[in-house]
Amino acid sequence: MVKVSAQCGYCLIRRAVAEIENITDDEQQKFYILRKIFRFFSHNFSENSIPSNIGTIRDRIIREISKKDPYYHSKKRSNQIALKFVPKIEKEIEKQTNNWNKFRTALLYSIVGNIIEFDIEENKNPLGNLELALEQAEADLTIDQSKDFYELVKKSDTIIYLTDNAGEIVFDKIFIKELSKLCKKIIVIVKGIPVLNDATMEDAEFINLTSSFPNVEVIPSGTDHVGMILEETPKKILDIINSGDLIIAKGMGYFETLTEYELKKPVVHLFRIKCGNISKFLNREINKNVILIR
Repeated sequence: MVKVSAQCGYCLIRRAVAEIENITDDEQQKFYILRKIFRFFSHNFSENSIPSNIGTIRDRIIREISKKDPYYHSKKRSNQIALKFVPKIEKEIEKQTNNWNKFRTALLYSIVGNIIEFDIEENKNPLGNLELALEQAEADLTIDQSKDFYELVKKSDTIIYLTDNAGEIVFDKIFIKELSKLCKKIIVIVKGIPVLNDATMEDAEFINLTSSFPNVEVIPSGTDHVGMILEETPKKILDIINSGDLIIAKGMGYFETLTEYELKKPVVHLFRIKCGNISKFLNREINKNVILIR
């Protein structure tokens, strides 16, 4: 289970300040929001806290006071930039001679897409570094359970796909295309309410994920969680998740939160290590890619 480190305190506050700077020039409002966040931290930040859960409440405070989405414009830019890479990636996948190689190539690119997350100290200039990260997708793979993952996919009728960031969802779509050839149904779950730069239905619709594949359905989570807090997740969403044979969870947020639970189905965590806390937990370097089955 991934708990906070002292380093997380810096990151959580740093992101709060960055988000507030994105939404207002009013110094009084900035101080008002920060005081609210500091009060929340003083009562809830402890050695047993889960980083993503703290981040969820932090973002609620910012959103409820400002009535704004701090990353709205960044998400749009992320999708537009990511789409420019699609022809090159699709060409690379088409070069592959069998389903396994096509699957693994698309999988690696989808993981690299997880670099598109903002205001993390160890993940500076994610959009500027995206092209190089895509070129180094294989070299940067530090935990590789892709073969076992592929076997799980072939045995699954229904897959639940939990997305993470806008922009990243463009690369998810490419991978989902390969998954859709191997199983009967894929249910893609995006965030129901904006949080960080996570993908919502607006992003899924913008990249045409909602109508590209006949056996793929996209639904909103109904939540604003960084990752997922099962106790707050609507029953109908939990029922859908439990109906799947396999869960694919993108991003560090899902890794931090879902490791708190004993889930009924296997979970495949796909993400890029972007912070020291996860790096230490996994004993792997920052800026490396992970395919981990749990």
